[in-house]
Amino acid sequence: MTVQSEGVDKPERYSSGGQISGALGLAGVLAVALYGVVQPDAGYAPWFWALLLLVAVLVHVVLLRPAVVLHAGEVELRNLLSSWWVPYGRLTGVEVKQMTKLHVSGEKYVGAGFGRSRATIRRDGAIGAAPGEQPRDVEEKASLGHLVEAKLVRRMNGAKHAAAEAGPVRRTWAWPEVAAIAVLVVVTLVTALLS
Repeated sequence: MTVQSEGVDKPERYSSGGQISGALGLAGVLAVALYGVVQPDAGYAPWFWALLLLVAVLVHVVLLRPAVVLHAGEVELRNLLSSWWVPYGRLTGVEVKQMTKLHVSGEKYVGAGFGRSRATIRRDGAIGAAPGEQPRDVEEKASLGHLVEAKLVRRMNGAKHAAAEAGPVRRTWAWPEVAAIAVLVVVTLVTALLS
């Protein structure tokens, strides 16, 4: 198991779980919607169509969106409805445990989209893989979480030696998802009350 090489400028996306469940959830929503289209006598109420769309958006937000994305100069902790963008030069510590935690001058930023189980953390410790280190003989045995943590630590240390000033930590909201949830909740409730 390997991660992308260090010199590549393409963003690297890592998430634990959820991808298969999310795809199955969206497929289920699509199957129910197709049944309603193919069988007009199925009797779907107007509010049910809005509810189906709401379920699809929630599946995307909860299961597919969360991740840790490594960009060229910063790491993105993509959570359900917002993302934290942390420049590597601002990092003072990195932990990839059950969740990814980035430490920045006493502040802690948490990303729920990528992590390791306790058993995986114990196994990584048992093979002698210290946090932030990636010895060649351990690389094939270490978990993906350990390898990503080691990559984050290397980028953090590399940014500390760079002469450029790191930008600020910033938070961005997932406005399309927020708007879709708000609109679909209102539409579902209004159509259900009017039915």
